[in-house]
Amino acid sequence: MKSNLAQKPNQEKHPSLSRDNSILKEFTTEDALSITGNGYKFSLAFKRILWNASDKKCAYCGDEIPTHKEMRVDHFIPKSRNGIECITNYVCSCDVCNSIKGSKSLEDFRVGYSLRNSILCGIIQPSQAKQLLELGAVLPMEIQDFYFEKIADGGVL
Repeated sequence: MKSNLAQKPNQEKHPSLSRDNSILKEFTTEDALSITGNGYKFSLAFKRILWNASDKKCAYCGDEIPTHKEMRVDHFIPKSRNGIECITNYVCSCDVCNSIKGSKSLEDFRVGYSLRNSILCGIIQPSQAKQLLELGAVLPMEIQDFYFEKIADGGVL
C-alpha cells in the first residue's frame, strides 16, 4: 500500500494507554531512575516492571523483548523536546526502535520506521522521504501505525 503523510491521521495516542499501568503505580520517578557520573540509569527493578506492564513488547514495533535487561527505556517525548522525567513518559522499547527514534518527534520517527521497512531503505534518508511526502509525492512505502496505537485501537495482532 502506498501512503503519504497527508493521508495519515494525526494519532496522538500515548503508549501508556496500551500497557498495564496498575503495576507501575508502586514506582516514583526517583525509584525508577538515578543520576550517575555517566548520566541517568534506570533501576533493573523498574525496567522489569515496565517490561512486564508492556507485555514484554516494544511499544513501537511490537517485537517481543527477551528480557528486561535487553529492554531500552525510551522517553516518549524526548527530553530535548521538553519531555520530562516521569513514569508516564517512559516507554518499553527494543534496541533498534530506540536507536532509530533517538530524539526525533513521533512523526519523524514514524517516517524513519516506515522507511526502514520499505524497498526504499538505504536509498533515501528519512528526512528526504518526509519532504517528498509533504510535497505530495507517492512513495512505495506504507506509513505504519506503531504497536501501541494498534493496541489502543483494540486491534487484534
